[in-house]
Amino acid sequence: MSHTVKRGLAFFLCLVMAFSLTLAFAPAADAAADGGQHWVATWHEAILNVKEGSQAEKAINSIEKLSKLYNVGHVFSGSGQATFRIQMNTQLAGRDFQMKLSNRYGTGDIQIEKITVGFQGNGALSTLDTGSKIVTAASNITIAKGGSKTVSFSFSEVIPAGTSLCINILCKKDTCCNVRDFALTGGTSWFQGGDQTTEAELSDLGNVANLCSLVTTNNGGEGDYNLIPLLEELDVKASADTYAVMFIGDSTITNSIPDMLLDNLQRNGIHNVSVVSSAIKGNELLQDGAGSVQGPLEGDALITRFKHDALEVAGVQKIFVKIGTNDILHPQLSDLKDWYNGSSTRPDGYTPTAEQMSGGYQNLIDQAKAAGKELYFMDINPFIGYTRDGSLTWTKDFTDQVNPIRLAVNAWLADNQSQYAGYIPCTAKIGEDVTIGGTVYPLGQIAKRYTTDWVHPSPAGMQAEADLIPITYFKAVSTPAANQAAVTNIWVATNEMPTNGKWLIASNSGKNVKDTAGQQGTVHLLATDTQYTSQITSTNNSNPYNQLGDVTATIQRGTAAAPYVAPGTAVTGEKPTAVWTRYGYGTRIYWKDSYFGRFLSYYYPSPASTGTVSEFNAGLRDAEPEHAFLTLSGLKAQTNSNEWFTLGNTSSTAWGNGDPWELSMHFGASASGQKYLAWDSTSSSNSSGTKFRVYNSNGSKGFEAGENGNGTITYLSELAAVNTQLDVTQSQNYTCGEDVASGTIVPVGFRLTDDLLNVETTKTNATQRNETSFTADGSQNVQDLRYTGYTYGQNQTLTCVSDNKDVAYYDAGCVKLGSACGTATLTWTYGWDELDGTHYAMTVTTTVTRQGATFTVVHSSDNSSNTFYVKDNPDFNLTEQVRDGYLYGGTFTDGNYQTAFSGDPTHFTPAAGATYYVQEVAQKYLSPNDYDVWQHTADGQKHVTGLYMLAAVDSTRYREVGFTVNGEDRAVNEVYGVINVTKGTTPYQVIYVSDGVLNASGAKSVPNHDDGYIAMLALQDLQTDFFTAAGKKVTFQPYWITLDGVKVTGSVQRECTYLGTGADSKYEWVGFWDSKAACDPVYVGSQTETAMLSFRAAKAFESDPETLAAQTVTITVNENGSVTTVNLDKGDLTGKLTPAGADGKVFAGWYTDEACTVPADFSDVQSDMTVYAKYVSGAYLSVKYKQVGVFRVRSVTLLSAVDSKDYQDSGYIINGEQVSCTNYKNRYGIITARMIFGRDVSRSAQLMTYSYATTGLTKGDTIEIVPYWVTLDGTLVTGTARTLTYNVRGLNG
Repeated sequence: MSHTVKRGLAFFLCLVMAFSLTLAFAPAADAAADGGQHWVATWHEAILNVKEGSQAEKAINSIEKLSKLYNVGHVFSGSGQATFRIQMNTQLAGRDFQMKLSNRYGTGDIQIEKITVGFQGNGALSTLDTGSKIVTAASNITIAKGGSKTVSFSFSEVIPAGTSLCINILCKKDTCCNVRDFALTGGTSWFQGGDQTTEAELSDLGNVANLCSLVTTNNGGEGDYNLIPLLEELDVKASADTYAVMFIGDSTITNSIPDMLLDNLQRNGIHNVSVVSSAIKGNELLQDGAGSVQGPLEGDALITRFKHDALEVAGVQKIFVKIGTNDILHPQLSDLKDWYNGSSTRPDGYTPTAEQMSGGYQNLIDQAKAAGKELYFMDINPFIGYTRDGSLTWTKDFTDQVNPIRLAVNAWLADNQSQYAGYIPCTAKIGEDVTIGGTVYPLGQIAKRYTTDWVHPSPAGMQAEADLIPITYFKAVSTPAANQAAVTNIWVATNEMPTNGKWLIASNSGKNVKDTAGQQGTVHLLATDTQYTSQITSTNNSNPYNQLGDVTATIQRGTAAAPYVAPGTAVTGEKPTAVWTRYGYGTRIYWKDSYFGRFLSYYYPSPASTGTVSEFNAGLRDAEPEHAFLTLSGLKAQTNSNEWFTLGNTSSTAWGNGDPWELSMHFGASASGQKYLAWDSTSSSNSSGTKFRVYNSNGSKGFEAGENGNGTITYLSELAAVNTQLDVTQSQNYTCGEDVASGTIVPVGFRLTDDLLNVETTKTNATQRNETSFTADGSQNVQDLRYTGYTYGQNQTLTCVSDNKDVAYYDAGCVKLGSACGTATLTWTYGWDELDGTHYAMTVTTTVTRQGATFTVVHSSDNSSNTFYVKDNPDFNLTEQVRDGYLYGGTFTDGNYQTAFSGDPTHFTPAAGATYYVQEVAQKYLSPNDYDVWQHTADGQKHVTGLYMLAAVDSTRYREVGFTVNGEDRAVNEVYGVINVTKGTTPYQVIYVSDGVLNASGAKSVPNHDDGYIAMLALQDLQTDFFTAAGKKVTFQPYWITLDGVKVTGSVQRECTYLGTGADSKYEWVGFWDSKAACDPVYVGSQTETAMLSFRAAKAFESDPETLAAQTVTITVNENGSVTTVNLDKGDLTGKLTPAGADGKVFAGWYTDEACTVPADFSDVQSDMTVYAKYVSGAYLSVKYKQVGVFRVRSVTLLSAVDSKDYQDSGYIINGEQVSCTNYKNRYGIITARMIFGRDVSRSAQLMTYSYATTGLTKGDTIEIVPYWVTLDGTLVTGTARTLTYNVRGLNG
């Protein structure tokens, strides 16, 4: 919304305080050929027609009057010349610049005699620095009516970002009176007759000849006009990775939000980007300016001006749009119903529909896409309660007329995010519910703390909206590496004039502590004194009265960088006491506290009645204080007095004694008589004790007050993080020979770096890093270091952990060599506690390697090798090198494993340079098995006649193989390819080795037996009487002796018990692959025999046909009222027992009790068992779905009911892909499972939900959905399948 304007004599063109930044993203490819550079806007504003009949008409008339005068001392003489002086800050560093001057709306040609550009001086804001080189940018040029002119200029060297420039434009004759092209915000400007292009100071007349169009009420906002003549754009030639961000819209974005975003970017380390503006107060999306008086200053419709004011601005890559409030509300205001140009296309009372406004947004999207720009939208803020000087009355009917348009437009923006780069919904942050006529409108009004008039944001509202813009729009957010840390809650000092945003104001810059131990000192922060609940009112400066407070903090400062504080509770919470918000432009600067929301003010009495005052009353005021020290009465400047003034409308870097972090907060229009803030301990009757005070430079204090002794303070703003890093600079990978003495110190060098702003031109050098180096050699303590930048808080420690202390160990602050050869990895941790209590740590690793003669061990299992030092292994045991899961099969001296090692592999000194090949055999070999045979007696009983002990071996390359039977070794020096079991002469079974495991097959089968050999020993040959008495036991364990003489036992020991003669059921089958007791393999030292095993292709023994007992179990199944039996093989029966099913029901599991409370365990079934089937209603495991999306289906939520949580798994099989969903819910919103699936599901039924994205689907695509669960016994159960067909606006099926 726009504001009305006082038609007083004012031409005060207010400064946009800008920042400099660098960015890691490259812009669109429009770089110039010379080194990849291109033009990037470092300042821009939309040009408007300040024509006759508009609100700024007085400005035009005053220009004509003042152009006739120029000041010689205090005498004014006529002249045909006049000078515009414009002051602004560059946002980007550079040497080459170009400015675009506009005469689009002028009443005639504009003849310019000269344009000069120089630096701002140290005096008043309008001062030109004549000591530095002033560049002549142009001479004798003409800007034709309706045209524009681009003027290029260069400095002799690169000027840093943040440099304050003064642009002086000298108009010939009376052509300055033709000027109608003005920007209404974004800078500070003055006008004075005569040639002022190289003059340092403007006259008093020049300094008050500012036609500033003030708002009619001081409401804390920024809705006022600050006229900037002719200048539309200032560009700098910058690198290809530099670009501009454009803000465009209405008065809800014509404020400090762009500045605050720039601040946020800088705090996050983004420096190569400018943030410029083309926002216009009162601007509309669809129609030109409204009202005959304000219309010319509200600009063309955004859809009309978007190309010129955004897309064509140099270097713009990202565009942020906030527009629409005026389209909805202007037609409701009697003086804004018609276009200023008399167009009849805007009928009386016409209000655009939400659809028409959405069409306007679509138009902007299409334009941006065609131009290759990234487009971002901010939503339309709530506006219920805005009255515009009482012209709107918010009844329920009126609210219901306009509010739905805003809601519908915002909904369209939210639903169409796929069409543009990003959406920033501010309403959720700044809005609150409001009641009109008994109806609650959710988030219909801006919360009071965030607004000045229920439509424009307050400083707090601006900051809140700026903070909503994600940093990820500008750079990827990364997690610090192990050797890095991101230190938060740090407020760092600036060495330039503060910009709009949040600040701490400190009593000193810490210059006296930067070279001292700890590098810390006490500082006082200007704060709200909360005991004063009302604004200050005292006007008696003869007895100064002070209501300013402070909090004590610790300032930290490195030897070569900016001071900073970690202030803790002083800056936390909704209402911190020490945080101040600066906003405004030019000299119209205000400081607002965060606790009460009041203005920092001082009282200036009439000098005529009080004389010279040394100290002024100071405190907080409710309303914006006065900002203008001089006013114009006719053609005479006079001083304002007996007023409360804003404090700190000016800041200077010139007051400090060579310390760039000492700045001023002062109020003044000239170099003398400035009123400034400083910390002092001097007492006066009403302002006793140590306080922040406001002094007069003409008083007794001069510029001597404050802890710095020069009237200065220090400004600090919050960083997103200080990024620190620990690197190794010496002995990263230290290597020495075995002759270096144990205990020798290995010095390790480290470098600490940080990106705390560190040099005088802060923003230009923001990417430079501070460095502090030290060496861990036992001579330094990190707590005694003098850090150059960030000082790492307190309790700094450096610790080290070695993973091989025999090679290197940490002792007394340094690393020392051990006695062993090899490599030690050292993990170093540098840690500290910041003053807010947060602990930080960074970690790096180094290595220490002591070299020596080596030997190698090769593993046959994977052909990998290990290298060892001879020095460290004088008594080596090769059997200890066997990998887990393997048995030792001997050591060989060749890679073909043919030549056996001739020494004792369990006890020897390796030879330097030798390679030892260790045969590793899978542990499944040497596993004990038994084969039992028996005969039937005459009475039908079974009588065991033999037990054959069996084991698989991998090869014949062993001295001996055998079994340890009841503790006694029994060798069998013969192994077999297969063993044939016969009944008489009839083949019965073949026993063979497959992949290291014994197996048996039918007699007619001849299996492949290339995977090993069989060792066999008959127990009846050892103990002929073993089967004569029940209860006898035999324990056996296979072994082999390797060719290098090591006895190796298997990993399993087996025990068999003779049960005597009995019925068939007395004997239970024990398979060849079954094991009884696990034990570790045993390696027994060298043996003396050298012969290898003999081999026979086959071995046979006779067995009764009924030797093999049944290998099955019987499962008795109780299901649906009937009982059946099923015979299945022993072992894991999970999923092998199939339910019969029941009509209209779903299977829910097998249980071992009739009540179905104990789930069946089928994981290893060795005996018969009885089970019961559980069924539940068929309403479970059916599918319902809910579509998500308004104009287009974005996803579908699947719902299915489960009767309980007692399932191993559950979910959906979607187009063949199984998706697990075990996070059950009692309700979907407020809807229960029973409400969805009917009364056949229980009240306690759970809902199984899953959101399936339809992104990428095209019309006609199908989604097949099958719900499932896995019962506690492991049975997979699927429900009723459902197929959905996608058709963009809905799903069918």
